[in-house]
Amino acid sequence: MSDLTAEAIADFLAAADNTLADELDAKVGLYATGHTLHIEVTPRQSSNAVRFAARVFPVEPAPPVAAEPVRLDAETARELTYLEPGDDYEGWTLVLIKEQGSTRWASSHSIVIRNEAGEHFASHFRTGLTEQQETRPWEGLKVALFKPVARRTRVVQVHDWVAPAENADAAPAAS
Repeated sequence: MSDLTAEAIADFLAAADNTLADELDAKVGLYATGHTLHIEVTPRQSSNAVRFAARVFPVEPAPPVAAEPVRLDAETARELTYLEPGDDYEGWTLVLIKEQGSTRWASSHSIVIRNEAGEHFASHFRTGLTEQQETRPWEGLKVALFKPVARRTRVVQVHDWVAPAENADAAPAAS
């Protein structure tokens, strides 16, 4: 019998004729609860089932990726840092500003913006943290360089510990 790994089960689900069940020498049961697909694999010579779960969620198509960086005048780039995500300024949309860290006197940030073609670009800037540090984003520069970036989706598994009565994911055994 092959190893009952997540990759083997994914191959089973993707197989057009699902002949992988014979290769696994196992009985495969599938059922769904909400947006969760439950997979139970029971080897033919055993009663010990191996269980998997797949979460089904919509996936947006990947936006286009630019080939070249863009250079914005520092004042335009600075104005973008004062916006809220989703706001537009001179053909650019602010997607994200995230603080990356700070020292006693300044904080560093990353910024992601989108052009009208849907391409995304990122840059980094620093700002002063007190009235004595009047450092503005891209202070002293005439141009701010934004490099092309691509969106990467990550799926993260988190375990919550709940009382048995609250266990909403409990599902019947697969048949």
